[in-house]
Amino acid sequence: MKKNLFLTAFSILFFCVSCEDKTIVEKIYYKNGNLKAVMYDQDSLNIVESYDSLGYLDLKIFVRDGKNDSLIKFNRNGTLRFSKKTLPTGATYSVEYDSNGNLDKEGLYINDTIKAWWWKFYKKNKISAKREYVIICDDYYLNQEIILNEKNDTVLNKSTFLQ
Repeated sequence: MKKNLFLTAFSILFFCVSCEDKTIVEKIYYKNGNLKAVMYDQDSLNIVESYDSLGYLDLKIFVRDGKNDSLIKFNRNGTLRFSKKTLPTGATYSVEYDSNGNLDKEGLYINDTIKAWWWKFYKKNKISAKREYVIICDDYYLNQEIILNEKNDTVLNKSTFLQ
C-alpha cells in the first residue's frame, strides 16, 4: 500500500515538474543587478516576465504564434492587479482586482479602452452589479445596470434596465 502511494505521488510530481519545462531565451538586468526581464519558451508559448527595479514581478506576457495571447499584471505585494485574455475577435476579456487581490470587475474591452457588453462588478469578492455598455461613435456608454444585494437579488429601485 505504501509503495503504491509513493509511486503514485512520485508519478504525479514527475508529471507536474515535466510540464514546467521551459527554455530560457534571454535575461535582461538593471544596472543595480536585479533582474529586469526574462524571456522563455514553454510548450507553444513565448513568455516574458518583467520585473521592477526592486525585483518584484510586475508583468507576465504570453505570446502564441507571434500574437499577444494574454497578460497578467501584479501588485508589489504579489497579488493580481489584472489579467487579460485576447479573444479571436481581437477584443480583450479582462478580470481586474483591487490592491489586496480581491476581485473588482470583469468584462470585455474593445481596442483595450472601450468597455463593451455586460460587465460584472464585485464587492468583497461577491457580485454587486452588472452593467451593459454599448458602443456609439467609438465610445462606450452605460446602457443598463442591475444592482444586486448580498443575497444576489436584484435591487429594483437602484437598477436601470429594460424588461
